[in-house]
Amino acid sequence: MDHLDELVNGIGPRLTTSKNLQEACEWAADRFRSWGLQNVRLEKWGEWPVGFDRSVATGRMVQPRKEKLVFTTMAWTAGTNGPTRGKVIRVPETEEDLDAMRSTLKGCWMLTIPKSPKFNSDGDDFRSKLGRAFDEEGIAGIIRPSGNELVRTSGSYRVDPENLPTRVTVWLRRNQARQMSKMLKDGQEVIAEFNIGNHFTPGPIPLYNVLAEIPGTEKPEELVIFGGHLDSWDGATGTQDN
Repeated sequence: MDHLDELVNGIGPRLTTSKNLQEACEWAADRFRSWGLQNVRLEKWGEWPVGFDRSVATGRMVQPRKEKLVFTTMAWTAGTNGPTRGKVIRVPETEEDLDAMRSTLKGCWMLTIPKSPKFNSDGDDFRSKLGRAFDEEGIAGIIRPSGNELVRTSGSYRVDPENLPTRVTVWLRRNQARQMSKMLKDGQEVIAEFNIGNHFTPGPIPLYNVLAEIPGTEKPEELVIFGGHLDSWDGATGTQDN
């Protein structure tokens, strides 16, 4: 338990390509050496195009009351440029509503209840028009409700280092998102502030397995192999799964 505590609480979450994972690899190699294992090494197995690390992640509702917000963002997605405060607005449901809102959305957080925009699309469907309008208006970001009362992270590492993500998408705990939606429907002004430190590191980022050996005494020519994942998703500290 001491080793586990040092790994998950001392080092913390270890997303692939993160600085924490590299630290964990070196930590594990040092532990193996201290226990007398032999041929300890970090063996490169591949590389990914962009590294990703998190720092601060805070959110709160400022109006109509003060409340801490429980949220996450996907890995390899954009964060904010410091604390970013703005009105929360429900995504419009019709083209008429969208036209009426134009020139008023800059710096706003768009709550995707009930509609969700589609980005990077030149289609004529309403969701594509929403995505283009939000990019043109310069919104602060998107607030999406989580699938249930937990917030869970995932993400895709297939990021173009020459065209890094810039849109901020917050996955807010479902009951808080619904609460915001009800306040807005009741005519209350809702203001939220998020401070999200998501950081990209130009790649390629080398990735390693940590290997060590205990030579056999009776049958040194035979091998017994075991292992587990040292990396983890970074929504929480992340255990290891030997």
